[in-house]
Amino acid sequence: MIKTIQLFSILIVLYSCGHSNSTPKENNSNKEEVLNADLIQTFTVPQLGCYYELDDKYSNSDDTGEISKWWDEKLEFIKASGIQNDVFSNSGGPNGSVWNSYTDLYFVTLFQTRSDSGNPLDTILVKINDSTVVIDNMRKLFFGKNNALIGFSIEKELWFNNLRAIEKKDYIPLYGKERLERARKGEAVFIADLDTGEVFKITVEITLKNHEVVELSKYFHITFADC
Repeated sequence: MIKTIQLFSILIVLYSCGHSNSTPKENNSNKEEVLNADLIQTFTVPQLGCYYELDDKYSNSDDTGEISKWWDEKLEFIKASGIQNDVFSNSGGPNGSVWNSYTDLYFVTLFQTRSDSGNPLDTILVKINDSTVVIDNMRKLFFGKNNALIGFSIEKELWFNNLRAIEKKDYIPLYGKERLERARKGEAVFIADLDTGEVFKITVEITLKNHEVVELSKYFHITFADC
């Protein structure tokens, strides 16, 4: 059985003032963890979230210790309270976009496995624009009643180099059908053209050992302008 989850999309707007490339940080080995935590929340609806490195959209830190501590604390919070105040839900810019960002992105998925024994996961694929990318810093946590959390990061150079132009076929998954319909009726306003900026689509495809597939995707939308 395949579950395809089309999640609410977000715009991210960046005004570029000459980015400097940084040396990619060393990735930690894939980690698998079973957490004996009290169940606070059951994640019946799969979630996909995104965070800036160190919660700083301009972060260019090379302090792997600081980043690792921040990520551990972030995952502990998420497994207790769910995905909150992430990049996809906090924007503030035109058309719901975020102003200015160029840093590594940290992604999290939450879902139920319907299994309370061992590791129920078979394969995990991460895709950018429907092409699989290699992730060597995957975190897999199991906790509560059949809850699973998968976390990983994507370096800024990778997502930056995979940006593409927005096409009309992207409008519904990017902005949402309801919002577009409200705009057509004059009940909502887009303050920028719908094809402003560039996007990449992030997809996480999880296959469980019971052959169930959970697929989650969102758009990351960014606009560049001369300063």
